[in-house]
Amino acid sequence: MFCCSGLLQAEPIRIKGSDLLGAKVVPVLCEEYRRQHPTARFEIAAEGGEAFGRLPDFLAGRVDILMADKELGPREISPFEKAGVALTKSYAMTDFFAIAVHPSNPVESLTMAQVEALFTGEHANWKAVGGNDAPVSVYTRNTASSTYRLFQVAAMKGRPYSSKLVRLAGGELASMSVAKDPQGITYLGNLYARGKDLKVVKIDGIDPLGKDVRRYPLLRPAFYYFRDNARPEVKGLVTWMSTSPEAAEIVRKTGFLKME
Repeated sequence: MFCCSGLLQAEPIRIKGSDLLGAKVVPVLCEEYRRQHPTARFEIAAEGGEAFGRLPDFLAGRVDILMADKELGPREISPFEKAGVALTKSYAMTDFFAIAVHPSNPVESLTMAQVEALFTGEHANWKAVGGNDAPVSVYTRNTASSTYRLFQVAAMKGRPYSSKLVRLAGGELASMSVAKDPQGITYLGNLYARGKDLKVVKIDGIDPLGKDVRRYPLLRPAFYYFRDNARPEVKGLVTWMSTSPEAAEIVRKTGFLKME
């Protein structure tokens, strides 16, 4: 007679990539998924730099689900096509680039053109956008962060940043710096934009923290990628995270958007 003393442990699902998803949302989603599927196991690695730095591991099969803070472009897809590896993209959630200033700053709203001018250094004094007669202090993520480039494309038409900006290692440092600097300005995602020591300005009249956020001009969708021939448990997890009502509610509770 043969008996089994316990359940075999499932092979872990390896989820790696952008910290936009991996810092908070995906760990909470996986915790809930494991509650519903007790044998499920996960390895989650979130990084603040380019999520696409994980593409070699993904191509080699060492990553099951890639967390991406933007869509893969032709250059990123090309190695997979050459290797005969088909990928599936699944929408995860939407964040935004909030423009934050010091609470004492009288500026309440900016146009997209003014945002571009402030971050490129074209407007070096707050007076140019209706603020005080004071120099603009620009704070950004460092060049290793995918956010640095994504904001440059989304808000600045790809133009160079101001030569006088201060580059910082993360959104938390940027928010702390602006909270201490009356002339400061930065861009922040949802996780840091709600700080009590900051003021988020409207862009083209729309408040990213308000009810019209879906019309906000600086939205930032994120995605999951997996191989078409992935294990059933990988596909099952991505399907649940992308489409289930429970997952959508978790995404909203963490402050992000789930665009139906």
